[in-house]
Amino acid sequence: MAWGGQSGPSFLGISQIKNWFSNPDKNNQLQQAYLLAGSDSGTIEEVVGRLAAHHYPEKNEGHDKYTLDAAKVSPAEIVDAWKEISMFQTTRLFVITSAEKMFDEKKYPDIGERIQELDSETLVILIMSDTARKLSAKPLVKLFLQNKRAAYLYAPRDEQEATRWLQGYCHRHSIQITPGAAALTATMVGFETSELVQEIRKMAYALEISKGETIDEKVVEEHIIPHRESPPFEWADAIIDGNPRAIAFSSSATGFGQRGMMAIGALNSRFTEIERLRQNEPIAPFRKSDVERAARKWNPQRISRAQTLLFHLDLDLKSKSTDTRLARIETATAKLLNC
Repeated sequence: MAWGGQSGPSFLGISQIKNWFSNPDKNNQLQQAYLLAGSDSGTIEEVVGRLAAHHYPEKNEGHDKYTLDAAKVSPAEIVDAWKEISMFQTTRLFVITSAEKMFDEKKYPDIGERIQELDSETLVILIMSDTARKLSAKPLVKLFLQNKRAAYLYAPRDEQEATRWLQGYCHRHSIQITPGAAALTATMVGFETSELVQEIRKMAYALEISKGETIDEKVVEEHIIPHRESPPFEWADAIIDGNPRAIAFSSSATGFGQRGMMAIGALNSRFTEIERLRQNEPIAPFRKSDVERAARKWNPQRISRAQTLLFHLDLDLKSKSTDTRLARIETATAKLLNC
């Protein structure tokens, strides 16, 4: 079933795009174009690189890459760039962000034809940010769906998913990482996959992973924690400690209310640590004494009440006016201190 409850082709998931890197389907209408959407920015970046290497293996990093924002450049200008640069007869990769702006059939009725006419030296990858439901309703997106050239990639939603995502990324790139280090990295960095990739690359470079070194919890403590002890965790720790200053920290912890999800994630990660301690699961050594102290203050019932408050705060931040976000976070903070 497709999105929206209608029968028909649907977006591919991460495990289904392996056919993109096998022998080409000569009957495919979209020989040189792909559509990537979703919140998993780290995997999207990785797939873009793999597609370029697959289509132009002899060129490796030698192809010309152009990134164009369809929210700022008109579809007509983008198509003209495809044609103009192709005169130089060198392989070119076009990454088009906000590409849903191009898919207005009334304004740009021939975009679909132009995409199907791309020559073998031009590879176009369209990056979109709308929901899968909205995108699948667009006729030109359906062209990609029908040809199995559209993937929707979801970012992790919690620490466990982020840990698994990180382990999968490291496996694909031959980076050795212990389960504890992967979990600690997810705790400190969060669920944004492009940031996870950035931190893993830093550690891999520092350790010279090619020589067989392994990223363990000590490495994470040395390379990530010093610059990740951030305002969201300062806010979360104040709540854990019952410190009224948590209300004053609300502003800096959430970017004046505009990045509330980071603070919510930080506090949830502290609750996860307490649960891991109670289940006799490994805790990062540098965190153990703090978690033991927190566990004495936060029993399962209190954590459950706090998580309910965080759930409703999350809904409010996503559905209510942006002008009221900071006030809602401060109100929720006061309730968390007294739950």
